[in-house]
Amino acid sequence: MNSNSTEILGNLLKTYETYFDISYNHCVDNLPVEAEAEFHSRSEKYVLVKKANLWSAESHEYTYFVMVDSLTPDIYENYRKAILEDGLKRIEPKKDHMCSYVSLIIITNSCSEDIHTPVLKTKFHKEFRFSIYGWMDYRVAVYDCSTGKIYTNRAGKDLKKNLQSVTK
Repeated sequence: MNSNSTEILGNLLKTYETYFDISYNHCVDNLPVEAEAEFHSRSEKYVLVKKANLWSAESHEYTYFVMVDSLTPDIYENYRKAILEDGLKRIEPKKDHMCSYVSLIIITNSCSEDIHTPVLKTKFHKEFRFSIYGWMDYRVAVYDCSTGKIYTNRAGKDLKKNLQSVTK
């Protein structure tokens, strides 16, 4: 990896470290992952004492940061499947679960020209017990260091904003 992509990853992780728990150098299904970030939030409303709970809601996000020298549709598909499967294992649908996001951010030195279509067509939304136990979305963003382009799926628009702020 070149120093530009390493610097971008470092800056991106700095934006996450305030609210996320970050761990480094993992493998997911024998694929290297530079870092993983986890965020957990719980909100609740009660009257006078905590036992008189009116409502509570939990939100979770699992973000995987991957660095690849050259991204092809085959490499993308391997990561897409492995990260989605690993992220789904972490989600615990229950009464207070509101939403979860599984996010994949790939930073690459170069992309094949046909990578835009598979990224754009990536979508996965799951409702647990007809949304009574919440839902989850799969978000994907790819940053090409050689061109400065950012590719996302529809759910990954928020990831694009964060990447744009880091790569200016």
